[in-house]
Amino acid sequence: MGTTTIYIAGDSTAASYPPEQAPMAGWGQMLGSLLSAEVVVSNLARCGRSSRSFIDEGHLERIAQDIGPCDYLFIQFGHNDQKKEGAYADPYEAYPANLKQYVSLAQGKGAVPVLFTPVERRHFDETGTLLETHGDYPEAVRKLAAELNVTLIDLWKSRPGALRIARSRGFETVVRLAGAGRAPQLSGWRAG
Repeated sequence: MGTTTIYIAGDSTAASYPPEQAPMAGWGQMLGSLLSAEVVVSNLARCGRSSRSFIDEGHLERIAQDIGPCDYLFIQFGHNDQKKEGAYADPYEAYPANLKQYVSLAQGKGAVPVLFTPVERRHFDETGTLLETHGDYPEAVRKLAAELNVTLIDLWKSRPGALRIARSRGFETVVRLAGAGRAPQLSGWRAG
């Protein structure tokens, strides 16, 4: 049986960080530690990128050169797409159109695209209630996944509960429990 590669296209919430920034890590950086040796993670997620700037800078083309049948393309953007001063993509037309390019690439290469909603930000009101900060972007991803019949992982819906728990314990406690200052040990990890 051959190796399957999971390619990750995304922003800082999925990106890999250097050991000196531990325990900060994107979900893509940690994914490899949860998988068997037959699965390789190629994390090309980049801090500050939007669905458009990732393409414009050639990162999607890098994935296109290597991805093939039996591979997966995990796609998660939204944080930077909504920033008006950056590579803004409205959630109704430009953002879904950009994401369709990732899905089309994966399907054209015989790979499996998986869309992810954006991870919620750690923004709370004065009572400690998590604020919703992504507007219509999570729903835009849900609609696109349904329209294209593509697998969806809804990080936006699952994340608030974890953030509420972290907020109630204090982020410092959660960081201590995670082993502050120690880099994650990822067996079989291959930098993307």
